[in-house]
Amino acid sequence: MIYNSTADARPDTAVTPARHSACGKAIIVGEHAVVYGAQAVAIPVKSLVTELTLTPSHRRDCRLLLGSRPLSRQRLQHLKAVVFDAFKVLQIRPFPVAIKFRSNSLMGAGLGSSAALSVALIRLLCGWAGRRLTDFQVARLANYLELRFHGNPSGLDTAVAACAAPILFQKNRAPQKITITPIAGGRYPWRFVLIDSGVRASTLAMINRALPWFQRERDSLKNFSQHAHTVAMSLARGKFAAVADAMNRVDTMLRAAGVTTAHLIEIIENVKALGVPAAKSTGAGGGGCVLSLLHPQRAQAQLHKIQKLYGAEHVHEVVL
Repeated sequence: MIYNSTADARPDTAVTPARHSACGKAIIVGEHAVVYGAQAVAIPVKSLVTELTLTPSHRRDCRLLLGSRPLSRQRLQHLKAVVFDAFKVLQIRPFPVAIKFRSNSLMGAGLGSSAALSVALIRLLCGWAGRRLTDFQVARLANYLELRFHGNPSGLDTAVAACAAPILFQKNRAPQKITITPIAGGRYPWRFVLIDSGVRASTLAMINRALPWFQRERDSLKNFSQHAHTVAMSLARGKFAAVADAMNRVDTMLRAAGVTTAHLIEIIENVKALGVPAAKSTGAGGGGCVLSLLHPQRAQAQLHKIQKLYGAEHVHEVVL
């Protein structure tokens, strides 16, 4: 994309081409509830990456490439506005830049692709301006860009993308990075699997669907926060059974809230039939992905079975 804010704008000759990337995320526990102030635990998905390459430009037209494919006019205008927002929140005088955007993220699947783009963009412009920001500052600024994608984002997605680490998150607070301890005294890593349902749903529509349940169930936010705290402490202590139990309990609550569709339930029940200890929808629901926690001693065999069942291209492993 060639972005030009004013007719007489010129790129700073000191600015050189730059590249930055950020990864996606998956929520272990806390989706939906985090919007209303409950705690949540999320992990980075480092195999799903959004990369931006920015260079100064003297061109006057506007183009944006996703790999080698041009985007639609509507998408182009939307992303131009995001670039403008980035200059604005960083208080940098806009100059013409060419932006090349590459991503293997599952867009619209609730895995934080827009947050990864926002974080990468903030870090690129900060680098050009010679600014050093903390992960939390990057996440907070990137969350302003997220307003273009999601009307009222909690800040969780940009926090994970900025930290690139497992975090315990609560709205309007600095994220807490979780130090991971392997399972069984360090013998086994934590192995999760994301299964793409192939269905996409509007985040806003899913929030609206779940809202009546949260209004009805007054203890729901406290319960979500308790499960998030349990998962964070258990990841740090290598307590496998506690994480699996919390995931399954949250799965029950998300089903009751109406965001886990029949198709997602089918995937959850299928992987559990393979002996997987825990599985739940992750993200907004209505589609997107199922997150499953593999058994530490049988993880490789379970992974192969899931890949055979759903196709390797729809299965993404996350190892902590």
